[in-house]
Amino acid sequence: VNIMKQQIKRLSGHIDKVMELSSLEANKRVFKMEQVDFKPYLKNLCEEFHCLISMEGVSFSYNLEQGEYSIKAEIFHLENAVNNLLDNAKKYSENPEVALEAKKLGDKLKISVCDNGEGISKKDQTRIFTKYYRITNGNLHDVKGYGLGLNYVKEVVEAHQGNVAIDSAKGKGTKITISIPISDVC
Repeated sequence: VNIMKQQIKRLSGHIDKVMELSSLEANKRVFKMEQVDFKPYLKNLCEEFHCLISMEGVSFSYNLEQGEYSIKAEIFHLENAVNNLLDNAKKYSENPEVALEAKKLGDKLKISVCDNGEGISKKDQTRIFTKYYRITNGNLHDVKGYGLGLNYVKEVVEAHQGNVAIDSAKGKGTKITISIPISDVC
């Protein structure tokens, strides 16, 4: 019941934030950045994801480096971006094995999501962050969607002055890493 309540609350927030996204596309400022330790939010997100997928036969692990993750963030959108990466890793793998790792490297917080899926061709890697672009398998899309998720992730991460990187090869899975600048004050 608690999980259902959390997901209903998250869905309600999604509706509000979708309305804000139209402002984002019009280049209006919708992100309300605040100084936070993002680690507790990320840990909670991982625990919720683990609980939700536990009945689906999905293998999930996460490793969060010790210490604070002091960043300036719009928590709701950044959580949704990470959640989108986790959800994609699960959806695009036949027998999903998903892993999340977060660590501080230099002046960046790096959050990586890895999967054991089909992988993404070099050609598609250059296009997957484009709005409405979807990778096809022949003439079919195996997973329902609109091609908005990874574009959203990119927009959110760039609004946090960060970047998104992909490491993938056909038949070898995919690793997507988001990098967000660490802020000294929390």
